[in-house]
Amino acid sequence: MKNKSNGGPAAAQGPGTPGAATDLDQIRAVADFIPQLAWSCLPDGRCDYLNSRWVEYTGVPEERHHGLGWLDAVHPEDRDRSRRVWEAYIAGEGEYDVDYRLRRHDGAYRWFKARGHLVRSREGEPVRVLGTTTDVDDHRRVEERLEAALAASGTGTFRWDIRTNALDWDEQLDRLFGLEPGRTVRSLDGFIGLVHPGDRAQVLERCRRCKEEGADFAMEFRVVWPDGSVRWLDDRGRTFRDQDGRPEYVTGACVDVTERRRSDERSEFIRQASGVGFWYCDLPFDELEWDERVREHFYIPPDARVTMDTFYGRLHPDDRAPTREAIERSIAGRTQYDVHYRTVDPATHAERWVRAIGRTYYGPDGMPRRFDGLTLDVTDRMRANEELRASEERFRAFMDHSPAAGWVTDADGRIQYVSASYARLFKMPDRAPIGALPADLYPAEFADEAVRNTRAVADSGRPRESLERCPRPDGSVGEFLVYKFPLPGGRIGGVAVDITERLRAEEALREAEATLRAFFDASPVMMGLVELPEDGDILHLYDDAAACQFFGVGPGGTAGRRASELGAPPSTIAEWRARYLQSDSARQPVRFDYEHDSPGGRRWLSCVVAPLGAGAAGRPRFSYVAEDVTERKRAEEALREADRRKDEFLALLAHELRNPLAPLRNGLQVLRLAGENAEASRKAREMMERQLGHMVRLIDDLMDVSRISRNKMELRRGKVPLADVVSAAVETARPALDQAGHEFRVALPPEPVYLDADLTRLAQVFANLLTNAAKYTEPGGRVTLAAEVRDGDVSVEVSDSGIGIPAESLPRIFDMFSQVDRSIERKAGGLGIGLALVKGLVEMHGGGVTARSGGPGRGSAFTVTLPVIGGPRERAAAEGQATPGRMGPGRRILVVDDNRDSAGSMAEMLSLLGHEVRQAHDGLEAVEAARAFRPDLVLMDVGMPRINGYEATRRIRAIPSEKSPTIVALTGWGQEGDRARSQAAGCDGHLVKPVDWKDLSPYVDRPTDG
Repeated sequence: MKNKSNGGPAAAQGPGTPGAATDLDQIRAVADFIPQLAWSCLPDGRCDYLNSRWVEYTGVPEERHHGLGWLDAVHPEDRDRSRRVWEAYIAGEGEYDVDYRLRRHDGAYRWFKARGHLVRSREGEPVRVLGTTTDVDDHRRVEERLEAALAASGTGTFRWDIRTNALDWDEQLDRLFGLEPGRTVRSLDGFIGLVHPGDRAQVLERCRRCKEEGADFAMEFRVVWPDGSVRWLDDRGRTFRDQDGRPEYVTGACVDVTERRRSDERSEFIRQASGVGFWYCDLPFDELEWDERVREHFYIPPDARVTMDTFYGRLHPDDRAPTREAIERSIAGRTQYDVHYRTVDPATHAERWVRAIGRTYYGPDGMPRRFDGLTLDVTDRMRANEELRASEERFRAFMDHSPAAGWVTDADGRIQYVSASYARLFKMPDRAPIGALPADLYPAEFADEAVRNTRAVADSGRPRESLERCPRPDGSVGEFLVYKFPLPGGRIGGVAVDITERLRAEEALREAEATLRAFFDASPVMMGLVELPEDGDILHLYDDAAACQFFGVGPGGTAGRRASELGAPPSTIAEWRARYLQSDSARQPVRFDYEHDSPGGRRWLSCVVAPLGAGAAGRPRFSYVAEDVTERKRAEEALREADRRKDEFLALLAHELRNPLAPLRNGLQVLRLAGENAEASRKAREMMERQLGHMVRLIDDLMDVSRISRNKMELRRGKVPLADVVSAAVETARPALDQAGHEFRVALPPEPVYLDADLTRLAQVFANLLTNAAKYTEPGGRVTLAAEVRDGDVSVEVSDSGIGIPAESLPRIFDMFSQVDRSIERKAGGLGIGLALVKGLVEMHGGGVTARSGGPGRGSAFTVTLPVIGGPRERAAAEGQATPGRMGPGRRILVVDDNRDSAGSMAEMLSLLGHEVRQAHDGLEAVEAARAFRPDLVLMDVGMPRINGYEATRRIRAIPSEKSPTIVALTGWGQEGDRARSQAAGCDGHLVKPVDWKDLSPYVDRPTDG
C-alpha cells in the first residue's frame, strides 16, 4: 500500500518531470517516520497519499481516504471552512493553515492544525500540496480554560505599545470601564480620559515611569463610568524591553476592587475604635507614610514629615539597634516583623511601649518593594508584665541560690521554667530547654523515666520522690534524688539534688581528651594517630578536623578506617608505611615532603611522623603532623623561575648588545686600516650607522618599558585617524617585510576611524607587531594587517604564516623578557621586551591586546582592541684597544655570520691585513664553503638559520682533509654552558662579540696544523 523509495524530496517537480515520481516516493517513505499525520493532495483537494500515522489515528485504510474520502474523518461543522481555506490557498491567497476536528478510530474528535506546502511545476503550475496535520487538542483546551478563568474572575487584560501609545484590551476590560462592546479604548489618551480626575496625575506619573524608566505599573485608582458611577480598579502590568534595552510595551491585567475598598473603609472605622495605627513604607526607605494613630504613638504632630531618621530618633536608645536588626532580618528572611520598643517624647521624656507588626511585600522580580504594618500601644500590658516579672524574679532569685535544681513542667513534662541552679546540676542541652520535652533534650533512657514520674504525679495529684538518672554538666551520668509535686493549673514542680560520688576520675580524663581534641581541631595543621596492621595498610585511630577535611569526610569520619578505605592509593600507603617504620627503627621523628594526589589537584605536604610505642593490640602506633605547603612550594618555584629568567635575560642582553658592537668594532678597525681607500671607509661608516641605530632602538625599547612600568611615560594624545597610524607603522616595518619577500596585505574599514591616541606610540605598537611577523615568518610568507569596527571599538589584527607559538607559551607571551624559544637556531634576536612594550602602550590607550596561534608552524595572530571616537641617545666612547698591523704571509679565512654587516666588516678588516677571505651566512653555506675553499681558519657564528654553528662545526670536522682548520666560535652567547657546547662541538676557541683584536689575533697568527 505504501510507496517507499530512496530519493530526495520533490521540492519543485510535478508529475511528468524527470525524477518526480522517485522524489515523491522518497518523501512518502520519510513521512512514515514522523510523528505528525502527513498527506499529499492534488490541487482540486483529492488525496492521493496518507502516511501510516493517519491510518493508525483514524483506523480507516488509506485507500478509503483517497480522493475526497479523507473529508469523512473531518468534523461536519469544520468541512466547509477547511474547503474555503484550501481554495483560497490554491488561488494564491495566504497560507494553508487551518484548525479542524478529526475523528479518531474510537469515534472521538480531537482538534488538529493542518499546514501545507504547494509544489509547482517548472512552468509554475500547481502540481500538488504536501502537508502535515498536528494534534493541538490539549493546547486548545488550555486556552479555553484560561479564557473561562479570566472571565469568571472578572479580570481584564491589556497591552500598551509605549512607542505608538496604542492600547489594546479585551471585552472584559470594556465591562470594567462601563463601556459597551465596540467602544473599546484604543489609545493611552482615551484611557486617561476615563480615570477619575482626582487620580489622573498619579496614573500619568506611573505611565511616565513605565515609559522612561522601564518600571512596572501597579496601583489602584478610580474610573468614572458613562452613567456617572465611580468604581475602584486594581491595575497591574509589567514593562518589557526591546533588544536594545529600551521600554517597548506594557502588558497586564485589571480587576474591580470596589467592594474591597468599601470593606477597607469599614475596617478603618474598626481600626479607629481599636487604637491600632497603620504605616506604609516604600523600599528602599525614604519618607514614611503614617496615619494619625502611629504619629500619636511616636509623639509626632499630624502635619510633620516622617523619615527613617525620625523613626529611629523617637525610639529609646536601647531599642534602636534591636529594632533595626529586626527590620533587616524580616526583609532579608521574608519573615514577619514583630517587635516591642519604647518611644520617647523629646519634650517631656515620657515613654510609651509600642508593639509593631509588619511584613515585606515583594515584586515579581523577587525584590522587596514595600514594608507595611501596624502599631499598638501596649504600655499598660508591659507595665503589668513588669510587675509580674518582678515577682517572678524574687522567686527565681531564691531558687537560683538554692543548692537544689528547680523546674516547672506541664503534665507531659514540657519545661516551662528552670532555675539557674539547674545548669549547675544537669548538663544543659544545645537548644534552649524552655518549651522542650525531656525527649527533645535527653536520650530516651533518661527522658522516659522522667516523664513516667511526672505523669504519676499528675494522675495522682500527690508528690512523688524518686531516683532519676540524667547527664551532669561535666558530661557524666549522675544519680539524682528528685522530688516532684503538683502545682495549680495542672503544672508539676520539681527539685533535685545530685547524689553522685563516683566516676570522677574517669570523667576528668574525658574532659582532658575533649580539650585536647578541641585544640587539635582548632589547628589548621593536620594531626592524628595511626596503627600499622599486619595487612600492609594504615589504620587511623584519630584525625583532627583539618585532616578529616583533607580526606573529604566530616569530623571523626576517619576513626577506625583504613587509609585504603579513605581513597589513598597503594603507592601513598607504601610511602607512609616506610616513613613510619623508619621513625620506629630510628626511635625518633622523621621529616619528609611529598606530593599528594587529592580531588582538588596535586598538593605538597610537609610531614613529621614519630613512634608512640605499641597499642593495646600490640601493633605499633605513631603520631603524624602534616602541613599543606603547596603555596610555599609554588612560591619557591616562582622564585627559581624568576631567577632563571633573570639569568637568561642578562645573557640575552649581553648577546643583543654584542651583536651590533662586533661590526662597530670591526668598522673602527677598517677605518684605521683603510687609509686612502674611501670606498672601504664609506661602507664601514654606513655599516656602523646601521648597527648604532639598532643599539639605539634596543636601548629606547628598554627605556620605554621602564617608563611604562614606573608610570612615567606621557602620551601626546589627540584625534588621530587609524589610517595614519597604520601608514606610519607600515613605513617603519616595510624594509623588513620587503627584505624577507613577504606577501603583505592591509585591510582597513571603508569609513575613517578616529582614535584618541599618541600617533607615534601607537605606530610603534603596530610597527613592532609587523616587524615581529616579518622576522618570525620564513621568506616568502604572508603577513596581513586587518581592522574591523565592532561595538564602539576597533580591532586591528596582525597575522602571519610564520613559525607560530606553542600553546604553553601563549599565557606568558606578553610578559617582560619573555621569548617563545631561546633556540639559537633562529636568526631573529631580541630581548623579549617588544611584546611587553606593545601591551603597555595599548593599555595606556585604554585598549587590550591578545595573541593566538594554532601551534608551531601554523602562524600567529595578534589582535589590538582600541576604543574609537567620532569625527570626520648617547653613543659609547671607544676605549683604547690594540690595533692590528699588517701581518706576514696571508691565510685562508672563512667568516661565517648570519649578520651580513658583521660578516662583511670582519672580512673587510682581514682582507686589509692581507688575508684571503670568504663569507658564509648560514650553517649549510658554511659547510659547503669549507669544502670548496679549504680554509686555514673558520670564524664561526653560533646562532644561524638552517643549521646552527655547532652542527656546522661538526660537519666541517667530518670533511676529509689533509689539514684540519682552526675553528673559533664567534658569538654573542658567553655563559659557561655556551663555552662548553662550543668545545663539545669541536671548536678550538670561543670568543664573545664584540671581539677585541688582542683576543682574535692569536688565532689569526697561529700556524696552520698539518
